[in-house]
Amino acid sequence: MKKRLTVGMVELSATVDGRLRGKRAKDVYSLFRFPARGIPQLAGILHREEYPNPVVVNPQYNRNRGRFSRAEFDALAACDVVGISAITRTAPQSYELAGELKRVNPRLKIIFGGPHTTTMPEEAIRYGDIVALHEGDFTLQEVMARLEDDLDAPLLDDVAGLVFKRPDGEVVYTAERPFLTTEELSSLPFPIFAPEELRGISHNTITTSRGCPFKCEFCDVIVNFGGQFRFMDDDSTIELIRYVTRLRRTPLFFGDDLHGQPPTHPTDPGAHSLHTVAPV
Repeated sequence: MKKRLTVGMVELSATVDGRLRGKRAKDVYSLFRFPARGIPQLAGILHREEYPNPVVVNPQYNRNRGRFSRAEFDALAACDVVGISAITRTAPQSYELAGELKRVNPRLKIIFGGPHTTTMPEEAIRYGDIVALHEGDFTLQEVMARLEDDLDAPLLDDVAGLVFKRPDGEVVYTAERPFLTTEELSSLPFPIFAPEELRGISHNTITTSRGCPFKCEFCDVIVNFGGQFRFMDDDSTIELIRYVTRLRRTPLFFGDDLHGQPPTHPTDPGAHSLHTVAPV
C-alpha cells in the first residue's frame, strides 16, 4: 500500500558564519566532493518502505553555488515530515532551518538525527519534534509508521531510541535501541543519491562497518555507533561496491572507522583508524 505522507531529507553544508543561507565554508573537508552518508542510506530505506520519491536536499551540489536556496526550502516546507541530519558544525543552521519550516508549516514534523543531536538531544528537541538517537535505520521505519497513524499526536512511547516531544510540550526519552547486528547491517538496502549529488561528487563513499572497540577521548564514534565492531558480510559488501560503481565511475572513499578485524590491544599496529581512497 502506497504511503500518504510526503518526506523530506536534508543534510546542510557548513557555512562560514553558521547561518542557513551563509556562504559555504571551504576547509579540509572541501578538498574532495563527497556525497552525504546518512541521508542516502535513509532514502534507500524510505524507498523500500514504499516512499518512492522523498525530497532529498544536499545544498552542496545545487545551482546556487552551494548556498541553501529558496527552491530547496519550499520543497521541504511542502512535506509532512522532514528529517535533518546534523553534525556540530552544521547544527546552528539546521536549527535555523527547523524554525523557519515550522513557521511556514506548523503541522510539519521535524526529525533530527546525526552525531550532534545524538550527543545533545536536549538541545535539538527545542527546535524539533523527534530526535532519533545513534543508528536511525530501523528507528525511522518505526517512526514513520506511527506518523502515518497519527501525524499530530503519534504514539511513540514504545519506539526505542528516541527523544520526542508530546503535543503538550513534555519531553520523553524512550528505551535505548540495540545497535544493528552484522546480519541487520548486511540487510540494509543500497543508498539512493539525488541526481545532482551524483553529478557533483568527485568520490563516492562506501561504509561497510560500524562501531569501534577503542575508547579514544577525542573521538565520538563510540557515542554514535557503540563499542562493538560490526561489519557487512562479504557478499553484501561486494554487491554494494558493484552497485555504487555502476551509478558513477568515480574513485571510492572507504569511510569505515576501522578496516578489517580490530586488533586485540590498542597498542597493536592495526589499532589506528585508516581512511582509504581507492581508484576504481
